[in-house]
Order: sequence, then C-alpha cells, then structure tokens
Amino acid sequence: MPLTYDTPPATKPLDLDELKDHLRIGSSTAYDDYLNLCIEALAEELDVNNMLQWAFKRQLIEATIVFTLSDFKRKLELPRPPLQSVSSVEYRDKDGTWQTVATDNYEVNSDADPGFIRFSDDYSFPALLGDEEYPVRITYVAGYSDSEGNSTHLQVPANIRLWGMNVIGDLWQNRKTQIVARSSAEVVQLVQLMGRLKAPHNAGRRFG
Repeated sequence: MPLTYDTPPATKPLDLDELKDHLRIGSSTAYDDYLNLCIEALAEELDVNNMLQWAFKRQLIEATIVFTLSDFKRKLELPRPPLQSVSSVEYRDKDGTWQTVATDNYEVNSDADPGFIRFSDDYSFPALLGDEEYPVRITYVAGYSDSEGNSTHLQVPANIRLWGMNVIGDLWQNRKTQIVARSSAEVVQLVQLMGRLKAPHNAGRRFG
C-alpha cells in the first residue's frame, strides 16, 4: 500500500530559529548549516516517509497524498492523519482505464483518527484490472493547519516538534562521540523520554 505525494508540503515541520532557541544557541549563525542538515535528515519535506513522519505515522505539514491499494474495502482508513479532505477515489477497470468513483457512493469522515472512507452498502465494487498490483488509488489532503488555512511548523503539535528538536539536540550534544560510548542508562533514559512525547499520537495507529 504505497504512499506518495501528489503535492508535497511547502515547508518543513521544524523551524531553524525555534531549534536554535531550544538549543540555546542564540542569534549565532555559525552552526546553521549543520542544524539545517539535521532538520533535513529528520524531516525532509519531499519524502512522505521522512523519519519524523514515520515515527508518528502522521502528515505534519499539509500535503496532497496518493494512497494506492490492491482492492476495495467497505471501509478504508487513510494513512497519515489528520485528514483534511478527499480529492478522488479511482480504480483501473478490467480494460485498463482509470475510472473515478462518484462521491455519492461514499462518505468521508475527517474527524476520525485516522480519517476514513466508507462506501455505501448498496455500492457494488467494480471489477479491477487483474494484473495491476495496485488498481485502486485515493488522493487526499492531510496535515495540520489552522482555521485560516495556514500550515507551518506552528500548526504542528508542540510535543511532535519537541520530540524532533530533542533528537537533534541529542545529536548536537554528542556530535563528536558515538552512541556506543555512552552509558546504557543514558540511552534508556533518552528512549523513554522520546516514547512519552510520542505517546499521544501513537494510540490506535495501525499503519504508516
């Protein structure tokens, strides 16, 4: 069930200035290249499976996602909440032509976490192209935004941003050493802390 971007996020979920405040670096720009590299490694906006989104199984900055499946189901949960809207549900028919399912054949629940599509009970699933691995595709918009439609790092939940900045902070503090040189107690403590920050967004998740 691959996920790809149709329209990627316009920005990253972590902000350099906020990260520098978190690390108490101040206004110095001496380490900007290194910190930007860390942000890129953790939250590259063109990668739907970047490390930060994979950790939380969420779409952080608003984007248009294409979700492909091998078959229809009466209820289809859409990965990477929060779901904003569904643009289209399509399938490749037995003749190899992409067809669009009429919107009156399904309802969208964007309030659920994750959001989902539920097809009407009287909707008969069409025959699909037999040799197509993923003949069903759903295009939808997901990600955090405010009531005015803004979608920047400021709309990303604080605990997710803090998790990401703590990961970078740990790299920053130990950039000249290897993790194997640290005590096992320190490693366990870091993992436990990261787990507590992730917990509110991990409940009930089933897939990426």
